[in-house]
Amino acid sequence: MKITSMFKDNPRPVITINPNATAKDALKLLNEYRIGALMVVRGSDVVGIMTERDILKNIHKMQCFKEDTLVEEIMTPKGTFVQGKASNDLQAVMQIMTDKKVRHLPIFDGDEMIGLVSIGDVIKALLDAAKDENQLLKEYISGAY
Repeated sequence: MKITSMFKDNPRPVITINPNATAKDALKLLNEYRIGALMVVRGSDVVGIMTERDILKNIHKMQCFKEDTLVEEIMTPKGTFVQGKASNDLQAVMQIMTDKKVRHLPIFDGDEMIGLVSIGDVIKALLDAAKDENQLLKEYISGAY
């Protein structure tokens, strides 16, 4: 299964934030949308990703939470975050996420971001594929073909 099919089956917008927004703004979005990551964009350019872990690392480093901390101060910059490719299949995405220990993987087609995959999305896709395969096997065994 190509990773791009996940976006066709379940289209949803990628929630973004400006690098000059505050950590408080980011937390509000994360809670409002019940998500664990925001893509950081300046205009139409992706400049980073900000996850719950980035916020926690900042709290640990600062020994407190400063609401006015800018997103760009605590985000993971584009040059250092892990990304997938539109050509990746589900197994490759799962391997990248496992190897790099990330829970959110932005997917790019060249320089264009086409979506953001979470570990939950990957698990759901695997469960759906197993369910479909199970149904086909049952039909095959029962002679439905």
